Amino acid sequence: MSKYLYSFALLGVLVLGGCGSDSDDTDSSVKLNRIASLDLNQTGDNQTEVTAEDMALSPDGKTVYLADGSAGLKVIDVADAKAPKLIAHVDDASDAGANRGGFARRITISPDGNTIYMADGLAGLKVIDVTTPSNSQQIGKLDTAGFSHGITVSADGKVVIISDNGEDGGTPGVRVVDVSSPSNPIMITEKEEQWAAQTALSPDGKKLFVANRSTGVEMVDVSDVHNPKQLAKVETAGSAEDVILSKDGTKLYVANGKAGFAVLSIEK
Repeated sequence: MSKYLYSFALLGVLVLGGCGSDSDDTDSSVKLNRIASLDLNQTGDNQTEVTAEDMALSPDGKTVYLADGSAGLKVIDVADAKAPKLIAHVDDASDAGANRGGFARRITISPDGNTIYMADGLAGLKVIDVTTPSNSQQIGKLDTAGFSHGITVSADGKVVIISDNGEDGGTPGVRVVDVSSPSNPIMITEKEEQWAAQTALSPDGKKLFVANRSTGVEMVDVSDVHNPKQLAKVETAGSAEDVILSKDGTKLYVANGKAGFAVLSIEK
């Protein structure tokens, strides 16, 4: 029996849209106002439909990196928030001869802010140098054999965890990748998972939490990245799509599909 136990609570979450309200429940001193927008549709031969999937913010807060589905990575200057500018675009065309078109699903940024790692659908992992945001360039890639859906980077920036699910014929699982040399990512190990959607790492990089959709959430010991071991697993009565670890490392917050929101406590 595992020495770790999970307990969890479920909450239904309602998200309200729109601007302005006459409700007495609204604090009139706080408002959300749209101050700018940016049309990301392309024209000409490279026209693609905008499918904004995920974002990452540069450490200095001046640049937003946008995962834009089949269009790849968009780089937006937000130094002046009232006048955002598209300053670079890293296209996501199929790899020549591979017939494995990319679909930018999730991205994460390295701790130093110089590299974007992109979970790119059937194209696997893409590595993009953003040292100079306006001249962002792909410098590395790795075919993970699945549909890369989620991505997490370690606190030291040397390891990336890819969540591959079974969409479009991909092989599902969690891939641990050495990115100590970003231009040459190397697969360290793979762990089979039925529907890996997203992962989170503990601050010390020794525990991996996997959102496995209908099969729940799993905690994995990755202190030896070459030999990951399951520590605990729990069903969440929903579809675990994403996980976030609390600052003190004692709780997991789970985006739980139609079941709403789950909170898991991590107990020894």
